[in-house]
Amino acid sequence: MNFNDDDSILYQDDSSLRPPPSENYRQMFPNPFPTFPGTQPQGSNLNIGPPPNFTPSKDAPGVKSLNQEPKGKSKNKGSGPQTKAVSPGSISFCLFKFTYIWERGGRNYWAFLLNVDRRSVSGLRWFRGTWVYFGVDLNRIDSFICYRTEASADNNLRKESLEPTKKEFTTDSIKNTYSKVLSSVEIPEERNDFLVNYLGEVDGNDLTVKIPCKQRRTISYRIVLEVKYPENFNKNLIEEINKIALESSNEAIKYLDEFRDSNKFLTPLEIFNTSTKNISKTVKVFSEEFTAKIKKLKLHRDISRQIEYSITQEKIEEPWRVV
Repeated sequence: MNFNDDDSILYQDDSSLRPPPSENYRQMFPNPFPTFPGTQPQGSNLNIGPPPNFTPSKDAPGVKSLNQEPKGKSKNKGSGPQTKAVSPGSISFCLFKFTYIWERGGRNYWAFLLNVDRRSVSGLRWFRGTWVYFGVDLNRIDSFICYRTEASADNNLRKESLEPTKKEFTTDSIKNTYSKVLSSVEIPEERNDFLVNYLGEVDGNDLTVKIPCKQRRTISYRIVLEVKYPENFNKNLIEEINKIALESSNEAIKYLDEFRDSNKFLTPLEIFNTSTKNISKTVKVFSEEFTAKIKKLKLHRDISRQIEYSITQEKIEEPWRVV
């Protein structure tokens, strides 16, 4: 694949390098890529909005460098000390997410990836205030970082909320719960169905008519951390516990990212499922970090024993809706 360095040429059509789209891909993006460059996406279901309104730092935690340097050379050459070298397949986790890409030639931009194969990535690139189709060879990508949602990207610029997210009531106590999503993926589904309209009654029989329709829903798969403690803890202690939970959860997220089976160029759901296999070990990683930090507070043993935590796997199905 030979992509022009000129920003006016954003997509080089080469269908031989792109595997057939998955069924979910076809449902989300029914129109094929255009065969000419610089075309705006039209007629598809792309309601993603603009990318986050900031430029990530290349030194920020979470930035990953594609491990493509020859042996004997630094894997992180030109990257900050926080940058972690990973295999090229790891960028597949950024499918259907806002992704910031730094190319080896110095160009950098926001993208929304729709396809990853063994040699290239393709999708949409934010160019002069609009999304346009683009593609780039993997060997031209130096580093990248992606965000689950625009809101999670904004959390890198502002202090994440440390307030309890919900309360748990039992017969003898009330507990606050601090929760944080460690990993998530949203999978759209679509089906053909019928709407049944009642027209009236004829000779004692209901008269109905079936109208063909299309229905959609989104299924969310999540790995969620929850930390529980009595509501009567003082405010300063609650903020301190939640802060420690947030810091320790970042270590848990790193573990999930590191042990994804990203060398196989899988779908987002398959990549997510590889993460779920490591939940037990992730709990251990979180526990070690969280316990060590809690001990530094020098709390009474009875207080420490009242702090509980867990990591759960969730599947949330939206109801079908007619479109």
